Amino acid sequence: MALQHNKTFLVSGLLCSLLFAVLLLVRTGIVSRPVDPASIAPAMPDGPLEHSERWMAILQDNRRIGTTHSRLEPTEDGYRLTETVRMRINTMGLVQDLALDSRGWLNSDLTLARFSFTMQSGLFRFAAEGFVQDDILICRIQSGDDEQPLRLPIAAPPYLPAGIFPAIAKAGLAAGERRVFHIFDPSTLAQEKITLAIQGRETLQLGNRSVEALKVALEFKGISQEAWLDDNGQILMEKGLLGIRQERISREEALSGQPVTASGDLTRVAAVVPDRELPDPTTLSRLTLALDAVDLERYPLDEERQHLEGNQLTLAREDLTDLPAALAKEHLSPTIAADLLPSVFVQSDHPKIQALAAQLVDPGDAPLANLRRMVDWMQTNIEKRPVLSLPDAVTTLDKRMGDCNEHAVLMAALARAAGYPAQVEAGLVYQDGRFFYHAWNRIYIGRWITVDALFGQIPADVTHIRFARGNANEQLDILPLLGKLQIRVLEME
Repeated sequence: MALQHNKTFLVSGLLCSLLFAVLLLVRTGIVSRPVDPASIAPAMPDGPLEHSERWMAILQDNRRIGTTHSRLEPTEDGYRLTETVRMRINTMGLVQDLALDSRGWLNSDLTLARFSFTMQSGLFRFAAEGFVQDDILICRIQSGDDEQPLRLPIAAPPYLPAGIFPAIAKAGLAAGERRVFHIFDPSTLAQEKITLAIQGRETLQLGNRSVEALKVALEFKGISQEAWLDDNGQILMEKGLLGIRQERISREEALSGQPVTASGDLTRVAAVVPDRELPDPTTLSRLTLALDAVDLERYPLDEERQHLEGNQLTLAREDLTDLPAALAKEHLSPTIAADLLPSVFVQSDHPKIQALAAQLVDPGDAPLANLRRMVDWMQTNIEKRPVLSLPDAVTTLDKRMGDCNEHAVLMAALARAAGYPAQVEAGLVYQDGRFFYHAWNRIYIGRWITVDALFGQIPADVTHIRFARGNANEQLDILPLLGKLQIRVLEME
């Protein structure tokens, strides 16, 4: 497959990670008590919650692209929550089925005792399970054939959203009241804040019927979603990003055999079309853009190869001359050395990663030459293919396929294993008349340089616009850009 065609596969990994975050935000995230329970903890309903079950159609442009089924059941010592999500996703013309399954065992006060979560798509499977012990969430993560333990500190016993929404509905909160929670999302293994605002009651149209509903606004990482609840606190409708929404349907409707069609091509739906086309990005040494319609202050735009002045961003091609012939780890600052450490998805200490890094690195060569060998190896051995997964380096190495996220985590792992501090960056890149969402690397070899293993570029071309840097959770900072960012081309050289 030609590189030019393969480049169009760049976006799906990052975009689908964002989509998972939106879809899982309310239904499979684990919500913990806020820091100040007296002022913002949800009021609890009197008496135990009753058995409840709901089916939701996942829709995009009025096409059904999936189904959600959830059930909350009382048990002897609390509650059991189960949820399944089935979707058919189109990324760059490749249609893939996605299955998400989550279970939670809750105490009588709705706090979490333990949970399990799995995601399956084609050859890729991710699983996480854990339990609360004092102020630690003790987890076990499985990706591919590998398992690893994880201990996450928590400020207070965590909640599942299925218990919070009924509590809020029964508490009789008035319009304008707000509640702040901390969520743990098993798909990113991170905790974040979510703000819930009661907007009041209104009539909601569901199919051919009208129902009275409580409207709630959800804010997460700068994006807003809307949900409508019935009198029992169960979701009737929810609207999210990329034109995707959920609507309550009956069990009979869910199981009627109505065909589930693939979503619209999410990569093109999310892409940003600039006001004019660019030439081949590899021929440019400098590019100045105007970024409109979003708050730019929240993003690390003004660093190194990027310079921000007002809403004008100038990107310059990096000069790779005068790089050191070697890199001494003992001379690295603690901040830079921290990017040598392994992480849940960048397993640079894994024997398979260590062995490949040793095979590719010549200690007598300059760091830049060793990075080029890593990129060349990935260009030859990792198939460029859209993948619905939570990317990690070892699974990417085992499966030998992936898109931008898979390439970025594997490149970061190989670089760290070779002694070069590495990070994953996320943002936009230009291709075929549009800016697509993308991920690449920032690697330290005497100074920080960009590396795009998917495109085979060292340095990355000037159309790579960094909006976020770090792990999967930090990459979600670009969520507010979806559907809002506008780009104008001002100058190019």
